[in-house]
Amino acid sequence: MDMKTDLMCHDLLIDGKRSPLGTGEYSTDINPATEEPILLVAQGSAGDVDTAVKAARDALKVWNSIRAAERGRILMRLAALMRENLEEIAALESLDAGKPIAAVMC
Repeated sequence: MDMKTDLMCHDLLIDGKRSPLGTGEYSTDINPATEEPILLVAQGSAGDVDTAVKAARDALKVWNSIRAAERGRILMRLAALMRENLEEIAALESLDAGKPIAAVMC
């Protein structure tokens, strides 16, 4: 059994959409505490970086056009979603960093 093929793959996320890879390559994210593979992460090409930067610049123009009160509401909603999913986020960070859960919950 090839462990690499059993791992979850995370593609690039550019402009809110999963994007095909320019390189077609993935790297294996390793839990440093156990040296076990966690998942596969897309490796972007220089073209992917250019596309992502353009998308970010375009998004910034939209963000800057939103009234401050609305931006605040959006950020508060993001914070609420993060709080609602704190345990899952902390568990993932613990796994990725190879640290005990208590170390990432500070």
